[in-house]
Amino acid sequence: MNAVDRMTTLLLDGADNGSGMCVLDIGCGFGAVPFMAIDRVGSNGQVIGLDWDADALQLARARQTELGLHNANLSKGGFDAV
Repeated sequence: MNAVDRMTTLLLDGADNGSGMCVLDIGCGFGAVPFMAIDRVGSNGQVIGLDWDADALQLARARQTELGLHNANLSKGGFDAV
């Protein structure tokens, strides 16, 4: 695990994300944080990732399909979507 992943893990642990919760990641890029959060929210939870970069979202969605993750919604947008 690299330094960024360790820091992200600490942040997610501190946010106390548990089963059935919803996590919002604004500026999700290639999906690293949403995919880490999915483990915490479980099959009853949801992760929403927003980003303006269509290329990054395309790669994130391909990875989501590859990993078989069904409870993540990766969409084009930013904070104004909230």
